[in-house]
Amino acid sequence: MKNEAVDWLKIKSNHVFHNSQAKLFVFGSILTSPDSANDFDILIIAGKEEIKQITLHFKSLKLQFISNFGIPLHYQILSCSEAEEVSGFLEMVFSRPCQQVF
Repeated sequence: MKNEAVDWLKIKSNHVFHNSQAKLFVFGSILTSPDSANDFDILIIAGKEEIKQITLHFKSLKLQFISNFGIPLHYQILSCSEAEEVSGFLEMVFSRPCQQVF
């Protein structure tokens, strides 16, 4: 399911990330225990000018995602400056299995 969900995200989100500096990472139980994962966690780090468009995009995908995969899509969107402020959280995310999608 993880690979199918990642491929689906790529297809649905390519137009948002195509000419963007934003980064999207999959992390959490979907990578460490995919058979028992109860959600699909993603982290997005983007420039402030992209946050609104990306937020609206992922709000629109949430219902489609749960309908297609049976688990909720949880996303955290950080601006580059916010990412610097929560470096401890990012260290925790990146110290565990993590897959960059964009």
